[in-house]
Amino acid sequence: MAKRPQPSTDIARSCVACFVAYPKHTRFGPVINTNLAEVRTLNRRDVTMLIYWLPFAAAGFLSLLRPTQARAGLAAVAVGLVVLVGLRHNVGTDWGTYASWVTDVVDAPLAKALARTDPAYGLLNWLGANGFGGIYFVTLVCAILAIVPLALFCATRKNPGLALLVAIPYLVTVVDMNYTRQSVAVGFAMLAMMSVERQRTLPFLAAVTMAALFHKAAVCLFILAPALFAGRWDRRAFRQFAFIALYALLLSGALLWRSFLPLLQQYFVRAGDQIGVVTLEREVKSGLYSGGAVFRITQTVIAAGAILVLAWRTNLRVPEKWLWAITSAAILVLFAASFFRSTFADRAALYFLPLQLHAFSALPDALPRPFGQLMHVAIVVCAGAVFWVWFRFGSDSALWLPYQSALQHWF
Repeated sequence: MAKRPQPSTDIARSCVACFVAYPKHTRFGPVINTNLAEVRTLNRRDVTMLIYWLPFAAAGFLSLLRPTQARAGLAAVAVGLVVLVGLRHNVGTDWGTYASWVTDVVDAPLAKALARTDPAYGLLNWLGANGFGGIYFVTLVCAILAIVPLALFCATRKNPGLALLVAIPYLVTVVDMNYTRQSVAVGFAMLAMMSVERQRTLPFLAAVTMAALFHKAAVCLFILAPALFAGRWDRRAFRQFAFIALYALLLSGALLWRSFLPLLQQYFVRAGDQIGVVTLEREVKSGLYSGGAVFRITQTVIAAGAILVLAWRTNLRVPEKWLWAITSAAILVLFAASFFRSTFADRAALYFLPLQLHAFSALPDALPRPFGQLMHVAIVVCAGAVFWVWFRFGSDSALWLPYQSALQHWF
């Protein structure tokens, strides 16, 4: 006597048949895919997205530990981030551009590589192109120069894990994995700010110089120089400040004398643009518009507001007050500029992202215990929400998925 088919088996077969054969879409994308290959691709994208969330989860765990314990774990997370960022392959919107800069200087003189881009980055391109590992050498060195200063900066904050958590959604995932030159410049910007906190002039000059050699716009960091002498404006301080001002002019001139007008045209004035008459439509057509710039800078403006709470609730040292006051003022100016020159404001605001890390990591400890704990949870939830929204709705976030590593191509 033949066995009667089980109802559950029939239902399962019918569901699989419908799943494979019947396409259905919603405004959020395909719900039922037309073939199993698409299902496998979707699953791979979902799995590799976890790679980006692992450092976020690790930083969240570190934020619950005591600072001394968190600093020990910070080194391990930093090593993982160097591997994640430095050994990426074909990730981000600018990967093709950076890869072409390396291939263009194969067997070429060093002068060609230096003339193509910023001096320090051009040197790395030339070394990578001529026997040192190609684009992967460049990305790995830049990852080290971006992540190590980030780890050092976070280690000196009130809550190292929370500072790192705030950095991961945008600074690490977007800036470090896409804007390679700027990521190194932001790393040296953090070292410059740490030097200002300690009022150490020579390390400040060295950090700003290295930042500018990787991205010439980093000369804007010289506006932090007055904080080096906060509370000690004597004759010696005035002489040092005059030397820094002269050095800033000479360095800016050396780096910008050829590119100043092209940069002015790229970020401020385009053909047919009338100064003083700026609309969103004109900004988009001229290429001066950067989507999401206002929202990104608003997050740093909120951090500037948190600085006021810190100044009220804690005893900040005079150099720290000057440093974060100058940084907050710069962000407010860039926030106003973002409404009519969003690309310029968005790029310049990168150098002041450390304000977010400092303010949001210190804010919970500055509040009374119940409110401080709630603020800690709120910061973690908001950072996670920003991260999720960018992956879900970001116009370019698909270029980060699936994550690809150079190790997959080597082995």
